Amino acid sequence: MAVPEDIVTAALPACEALPYTQRDDCNPSATLPDGQVLVATSFAPTHPAFYALVGTAALPFEGAAAGYAMRVAGSVLCTTMMVAAFAVIRRTSRTQWPATGFLLLLTPAMMYATSLPAPNGPEMAAGLLLWSTLLFGSTESAPAPRWVIAAGTTAAVLLATVRTIGPLWLGLCVLVAVMYHGVPWALERLRDRSLWPAYAVVVLAVMAGAAWTLLFSPNDPENESGPQFVGSAWPYMPSAGVVWLIQLVAAIPRRNSMVPISVYAVVLAAWTVMLCVACWRGHRAVRWSIAAIFVSTTGVSIALTVATYTEIGLAWQGRYSWPFVLGWLLLAAHSLERRRASGDLSALVMSGAVAAFSLTTSVVGVRSKLLARGVADASWTAPSTQLVALLTLSGVLLTVGALATLRVKQPVSARQDAADDAPALV
Repeated sequence: MAVPEDIVTAALPACEALPYTQRDDCNPSATLPDGQVLVATSFAPTHPAFYALVGTAALPFEGAAAGYAMRVAGSVLCTTMMVAAFAVIRRTSRTQWPATGFLLLLTPAMMYATSLPAPNGPEMAAGLLLWSTLLFGSTESAPAPRWVIAAGTTAAVLLATVRTIGPLWLGLCVLVAVMYHGVPWALERLRDRSLWPAYAVVVLAVMAGAAWTLLFSPNDPENESGPQFVGSAWPYMPSAGVVWLIQLVAAIPRRNSMVPISVYAVVLAAWTVMLCVACWRGHRAVRWSIAAIFVSTTGVSIALTVATYTEIGLAWQGRYSWPFVLGWLLLAAHSLERRRASGDLSALVMSGAVAAFSLTTSVVGVRSKLLARGVADASWTAPSTQLVALLTLSGVLLTVGALATLRVKQPVSARQDAADDAPALV
């Protein structure tokens, strides 16, 4: 791939510190007449829209500064979508359960991905925003305002564009939302003509994403030049399932890098509590909807792994499914919201503590790993452990405070109360 030489030079220390890179991955293999250089990359066939967006922000800069500019651009994009999701959720919230679900899905894996100039983070943020609009965008007595429709449309377009598997997650999100709300909910929105332009835009985005996939074959395992794998993938599936679950929580900075084991214990325990409370006290449709997410995600992960094992081995990562899987936490929160279950303030405090511990511990651990790998140079002066922990903890506390206080109570009609207690028709 042709890139500016200054960017390759700036990335060289970190690139060479990785155990799986070879010389052509980090060093120019040829210099082109325009001054750019050729360097090996695994991202050459992916959709260029996201890279054009973050790359434009880097044009005024060179070297490490250009890399930071791309990180900032990617982070701003993801943060904007996450703030929009927060605004959608809190617009119709009557309890603290939606805030609890929101905090529990801010895993170290997601927060790390949304800080990088790579498509995984925007895909996760788009999945969060889409789920938010599907579940919290409107109420029985109040249709979604235009800005919520625009937010949901943007999320769907990004989800259908930035990665090859995005259209699949988009379709599954919509299907599970229909399962949860019921067919009458879906038919009512299909008949709403104010939503037709949004549907048209999303359909065009899906078609464009499919066309890109068919024309350029991104992520085609036959394009891989690495070693071939023999045998069957099926014997590895039980252990792979455990790895995928762990990767949903944290696998940073690399796919097989673990954070302190206490982070996994705390996050998975909190998820288990949330799941049990939702199944026990939540709306009855939530059980089938959450089960549908778990079953379909497992099926997709296994099917893609088995189909591509010979070419790329156990390459599937749990974080690839996070744009879809994170919906179970918002489903659980929405169900408890509909039931107006008690204990929401205690749950908010618990989820805030979980986020503060998991994110702070993980960020401090990643800093230590980067320093041990020797990637620090003149372009990056490592901040102190105390500063990293303080900034991370402050960010979490500000988020918890915003979620806890910026709430507008909405009136609930008798018709809505009756609908909350009725089973979804699927």
